Amino acid sequence: MSKIIHKQKGITFVGFVIVMAVIASFVLFILILFPLYSEKMKIMTVMEYIATQPNAATMNQADVWKLFINNANSQAGSQFPKDQDVRDHVKLEKSEDGSGNVIRVYFDKRSPLFDEIELILDFDQSLPMGGAAG
Repeated sequence: MSKIIHKQKGITFVGFVIVMAVIASFVLFILILFPLYSEKMKIMTVMEYIATQPNAATMNQADVWKLFINNANSQAGSQFPKDQDVRDHVKLEKSEDGSGNVIRVYFDKRSPLFDEIELILDFDQSLPMGGAAG
């Protein structure tokens, strides 16, 4: 009687379930991270818009707040729905080298991951107020 040797080809059901669990974990993680990343990009867009205004070099704090509020409100789901939040987290500061002003935005946003575990976006960005220069 001849012996037939069978070689295993493919993946077992248990292996397939493990691979799918790993892929599902990555997809879940990405879906939770996307709103945080999207929020960061919206705020950066508003900051760049303000910093590249023709009169950016001569703006005062109130002008920056007003422009930020108007543009952040046009972005759906913005971090700063209230005027007080903008006043607390958007500042016009002198640059470190003293050559002009910078717009600084700082805040943190939390997104629940599992039960009591959260992902935190710690946002602290500054852009020089340079008029047409970006």
